[in-house]
Amino acid sequence: MDIEQLVDALEAITDSIKEPGTLDALKALATAATEAHAALQDAAAMTKFEERIASARTSCQSSVDYLREYPRRTQRLAAELYPRIIPLNIQSRFNNIFSAQPFIIPTAEARIKKLSDDISTQHAALSSLYNKLYEIAHSSSEQNNNNDLESPNQQVHVAVPTEITNDDLQALGKVSRDWALIANSLEEYTTGSKPKAVRVTSLSKGSFEFSFSMSLEGAFAILLLTQAVVKILQTVKKNRERIDDAREDGYTDDVINQMQEQDDLFVQKGKDQVIRKLEQRYDHIWKSSESKARGNELLNGCRNSLNRVLSYINSGSDIDVSHTGTAEEEDAVESDIQSLRDQIDKLRLEVEQRFDALGDRSSPILVLPEATLSGGESDSNTDAEQSKPDSA
Repeated sequence: MDIEQLVDALEAITDSIKEPGTLDALKALATAATEAHAALQDAAAMTKFEERIASARTSCQSSVDYLREYPRRTQRLAAELYPRIIPLNIQSRFNNIFSAQPFIIPTAEARIKKLSDDISTQHAALSSLYNKLYEIAHSSSEQNNNNDLESPNQQVHVAVPTEITNDDLQALGKVSRDWALIANSLEEYTTGSKPKAVRVTSLSKGSFEFSFSMSLEGAFAILLLTQAVVKILQTVKKNRERIDDAREDGYTDDVINQMQEQDDLFVQKGKDQVIRKLEQRYDHIWKSSESKARGNELLNGCRNSLNRVLSYINSGSDIDVSHTGTAEEEDAVESDIQSLRDQIDKLRLEVEQRFDALGDRSSPILVLPEATLSGGESDSNTDAEQSKPDSA
């Protein structure tokens, strides 16, 4: 975990509580609870208390929804670091107060006040920490800008489950090599320039999480492959559900077998479609007679990259992309760059939603050749190996 990831997690928590008005709603509810306790027979006080309960309940749900707009890796980090103050925990504590039986206003008043005070105190502390770390992170970012590529960069974030690596150094090396091959082939195919290196921007243990820099076009291509893979897995899961329904309805084995054969068809069609998208978008870079052969080699490398991305996501890995740079730099970018960033944002949001809809991936959805997870290649990172098709 690097300081920018921590800043993102702090921002997600503090804003998701403040922006929907949850802090104010809880304070208002605590006041209304005190007034209701002091005037148990006052209908107006009780009505106000009920209104404040409804308002706070809505705000708690809005906080949960607000946090879900952040990238999955940011949500996960926020939950790991600050579980007591994340919106889901606040909502749970709120619901527990009003589901207690019998419901006794004096008891509820004390619990509401404690909840409001706890959240206010923790929110103030995290807001202060966020402001300090934000200054440090962005001063560091400005110092490092001179070392970055001339064109604006994106960060690609990958989280690989511990079950894949088992904290084994050799396995970690295979994962790193796979993603270097993915980044190199997509970067050169989409920009026409071979990267000197894949710059790692963060690294953490547990689930093996790391980030690396890519150009805008390279990051867009990563998201295109990710989108295609998640769509494939969604389609396969739906087909499996139809197969289960067909079995329950008594369809013959021949019918079931035909439906099962659809899985391979879905996978291949999904792969073919996204490779055509890449080719249509970037083929102009490789039109000349001198570069056409290299373009074809790199397109094969993109097919290999697609197979690797499929293997990792199928095994439970998460992939995300984020912008780099300060707010001032964001405002100063040229219109064509901003247009590409907008495309990336739109695609990233769709990928996030599809990951959420895909659900549990603790067990692989597809049965893939074991070699695909490590790319099926040797340790060296030559051009010939990048263009050699995998057997996925």
